[in-house]
Amino acid sequence: MWDTLAITYKGLSQVKRNKLGFLTHKYELFTMEEGEDIQCMSSCFQTILNELRSLGRTFDNYDHIDKILRSLPRKWRPHAIALRALKNHDTMSFEELLGTLKFMNKNFRKMKDLRKRSLWLLASRRPRKHHPPRIHLQNQHLEARPKL
Repeated sequence: MWDTLAITYKGLSQVKRNKLGFLTHKYELFTMEEGEDIQCMSSCFQTILNELRSLGRTFDNYDHIDKILRSLPRKWRPHAIALRALKNHDTMSFEELLGTLKFMNKNFRKMKDLRKRSLWLLASRRPRKHHPPRIHLQNQHLEARPKL
């Protein structure tokens, strides 16, 4: 019986190590997809973190924030750089970062809508009729002069 428990425990620890390796790899490769919103990205990231915690692996809050900022798509890079420069990652909470990103995402949508409306308005305008400039001739009424 002890042999069975020893084999089972050894198997469980191997499974745990393999799962921990898989989840760590998933954490390291985590990126936000191009069309994904912040809420969806956040819940996927939280799921990975919760599974890692359940297996005894924890990361520092700074690591989470740094990972999220590195995982943002290309259009977010200027904002990520600004957040890195303006905020102190040691004191910023993960929730504060997500709130800031959600606010920025909302502004992205508003700007996108404004651009669409502006383009629509420009396209819907009727082109003005083009009138050639009037040419005023100084000598419109030329008199026939007798030849000498």
